[in-house]
Amino acid sequence: MVGLPSLATAGLLVLCAVQVRRWSSYAPADQTTVEHTISECIDRLLDRVERYHGRVLVSHALAYLTASKDGLGDVEMEDILSLDDVVLNDVFQHWLPPVRRIPPLLIPRLQVGLTLCAL
Repeated sequence: MVGLPSLATAGLLVLCAVQVRRWSSYAPADQTTVEHTISECIDRLLDRVERYHGRVLVSHALAYLTASKDGLGDVEMEDILSLDDVVLNDVFQHWLPPVRRIPPLLIPRLQVGLTLCAL
């Protein structure tokens, strides 16, 4: 295991602890390393969410959330993502639905994925 930098901050230590909790005793040594900056830790956590939910959906949802002034509710996020053709093409790449709208359970699944990512 690679050691933490000598100037580790509390935020970096918390993010490293999140990563370390996911390690298993049988994991190869190259998979049991921690990042040295907060941005590297966040990138690794978001990569995990993107692998599960899809890069396009996660990046667009977080971009809309970041651009909003007071956050977005579930219905607002669903409406905005349903207007985004790039997201819809990615979500429905293997099937053409009768109504092109984000499936209602996709937003709660993404929220759970982001919450579990930080646990």
